[in-house]
Amino acid sequence: MHAPNNKAIITFLVVLLLISIGFSAYERWQSYWWKEEVSMLAFCYGGTRAELDFREGKIRLFVISGERKNDIYSGTNEGPFQVWFSQYYPDRFSRYAGERLVDGYNNHMDFMQSRAPEAVSGTNRPPNNARGCVKTPAQGE
Repeated sequence: MHAPNNKAIITFLVVLLLISIGFSAYERWQSYWWKEEVSMLAFCYGGTRAELDFREGKIRLFVISGERKNDIYSGTNEGPFQVWFSQYYPDRFSRYAGERLVDGYNNHMDFMQSRAPEAVSGTNRPPNNARGCVKTPAQGE
C-alpha cells in the first residue's frame, strides 16, 4: 500500500478553502445590495406616504414599539405631531424595512411641517418624480 499523497490532499483542501471563501464573498455581496435596495425603496415609500398624509392634514410621526399588525395612535403628541405606533414585525427582513420606512416617513413629515407654507403651496404639482420618490421643495422641480 502506498501512503496518501500529501501534496494532492493539500491542493484539494486549498481549492475547497478558496471555493468556500468565494461563496461567502458572493453571499455578502448579495446581502449588501439587498439591504441597499430595501433601504432605498422603504425610505422612498415612507416619504411618499408622509407627503400624502401631510396633504390630507395628517400631521404625525411614527415610532416602533413592539409587534403590530396595524398603525395605532399612541394617544400622545410631540409638538404639532401626533405620535403613532407603526405596523411592525420583528423578523429580520421586515424589521429592517420597517425601520427604514419609519425613518423616511418621519424625516419627510418633519421637513414638510417645517416648511408648511411652501409645501402646501406646491400641492397642485404631481407628488412623484420619475423614480417614484417624493420631490421636496428643496429639490426643486
